[in-house]
Order: sequence, then C-alpha cells, then structure tokens
Amino acid sequence: MKITSKNFIHQLVKKNPSALDYVIDNYSNLMFKVITSVLGADHREDCMECLNGVFE
Repeated sequence: MKITSKNFIHQLVKKNPSALDYVIDNYSNLMFKVITSVLGADHREDCMECLNGVFE
C-alpha cells in the first residue's frame, strides 16, 4: 500500500514502518525548525538529539 497524506496516520497506528518513513521524509525538516525555534539555533546538536528522540 502506498503511504499518502490521507492514510499515514492510520498506517502509523497499524505500525507500518513505511508510514514512519513517510513522516520522516515529509515532516522532519518542519519539526527540526520548530525544535530549533524553541531550543535555539546555537544548540544544533541538542536539536538533532531532540528530533531523534521524537522518532524513537
């Protein structure tokens, strides 16, 4: 099944690994920008660690 913006949440609930790939591919940049706005751009390493923690 192809993962799309309309079905990725349902597929995440079903623990489809392709759905997580979809989220990472499509939303990780936005998530990183939000994290950076909270933690600050001078804490890039902490921002990366936070982003990785979101996907664990």
